[in-house]
Amino acid sequence: MSSVLHVVDYLIILVFLTGSLVFGLVFAKSQKTTQNYFLAKGKIPSWALGISLLATLISSVTFLAYPGTGYSSNWILLVQGLMVPIVLLVVIWFIVPLFRKVINLSTYEYFERRFGSFARYYSSLAFVLRQFSGMGTVFFYWPFHWKK
Repeated sequence: MSSVLHVVDYLIILVFLTGSLVFGLVFAKSQKTTQNYFLAKGKIPSWALGISLLATLISSVTFLAYPGTGYSSNWILLVQGLMVPIVLLVVIWFIVPLFRKVINLSTYEYFERRFGSFARYYSSLAFVLRQFSGMGTVFFYWPFHWKK
């Protein structure tokens, strides 16, 4: 397996980055407020938010580690995978409409209004640290299972 990028790889990266930049610049003109940017004026349907949440939950660990664990030891992670659609249905039907009624901009804003600024900063920091630890898990796990 070669770890060197070829010309085609660089072209794909360049096309992707250019497309992302153009897409962002075209739609940036219509964004006037943070409400408009983060909430899309409430026009995103609940099912689209549910699919977005599902995409957020899935990573390379889902596709690599779960089957490996199931094969090597037990299938307990299968239960978690089977619960995702049920949880997403609850989120789509109950949680998203509740959030739209109660919370103006973000969960963190709600935490600040309800519990104070410490709760907002603590939950924000906890989220960022959780994301970094998740990336660490993916980066730690990935190289060991691709070596021959």
